[in-house]
Amino acid sequence: RSAVARAGRRVKAWAYTLALALAIIFPAMFCSWLVFLGLEHGDDRCPRDLDGLVVWFGMLGLAAMAVDCTDSASPCSSAVRLLLKGVLLVLPWVGTFWTLHLRGAALEFCDVFLTRISALLWTSLVIAE
Repeated sequence: RSAVARAGRRVKAWAYTLALALAIIFPAMFCSWLVFLGLEHGDDRCPRDLDGLVVWFGMLGLAAMAVDCTDSASPCSSAVRLLLKGVLLVLPWVGTFWTLHLRGAALEFCDVFLTRISALLWTSLVIAE
């Protein structure tokens, strides 16, 4: 009976560790992918700075994760943490506006892949908010 209880505790500990790892790894990989996407597919001729917006969102997401990890022991949120979260709430609205208002000649200068991913990303984040 004691071996079964120990095995149950081990399984619970592994499940908890896996959940924590996924809670950190998935957002970090997503934010890193956004930074890579903006750097790889950006074009400075695009009238709306879609690539810069994607890079900023990814970098601020990584910064917010770092601040969350350091602020986790504190009972109250720091001003930096609140500022980062506020900016991360506003950027999808800006991205949606910029992406949906690209027309004609402006679309020629923006990367097609980045434009489509931006439309999907920003509208999905606005809906999720």
